[in-house]
Amino acid sequence: MIPNKTKVLAWLLHNANTDPLFIYKREFYKIKDTILQKHGIETGLYDLQHIQKECWTCKGTGTYPEGWHGHCWKCGGTGLYSDFRVILDIWTLGKYEFHKPVLKLHRVSISELYLKYRISSQRNIIDDYITHRTTWWSIDCSLILFLFYAPKLFWRSIGKIEFGRKTPIAFTFSCVFKLRLFYKKITDLGSCEIPF
Repeated sequence: MIPNKTKVLAWLLHNANTDPLFIYKREFYKIKDTILQKHGIETGLYDLQHIQKECWTCKGTGTYPEGWHGHCWKCGGTGLYSDFRVILDIWTLGKYEFHKPVLKLHRVSISELYLKYRISSQRNIIDDYITHRTTWWSIDCSLILFLFYAPKLFWRSIGKIEFGRKTPIAFTFSCVFKLRLFYKKITDLGSCEIPF
């Protein structure tokens, strides 16, 4: 049986992971790693992620638009600016699974991965970035995790971020943000002379 603390922590991390705060993504993933190292279970399995980024210069064609000659210098005529694979370790916490990047490899085929890196317990090949269905509570869950695992960042960010969703914690952050803006406008007006 999973202890209640682990269930709550797993639920918070799962919801926060669906839409980490865009401004603090790096810090969120540090928190995620800390939680998984302390409370998670490494399964010994992995997923393989394949990411191909289209060249913006030639728009993925490999050649320049009309009037230009030859292949695109930015991508070397491939139409891809970047092509890499990421080995994702699978961890479980409660009833949820989480991915943790292990190794990022450029220009490596799947057969090379099996031979060179001796990877044998693969489950899935994921094309492109992993996307999650955002939950209503994702922002609040992120903020709660920041409160307990990065309190300085949590308190420093109050009133500096405004959220569109009106969940309890996000609403409080947005109100403080608007009050800060209002206070700034009042103090800026205080330096001006009133004409009457």
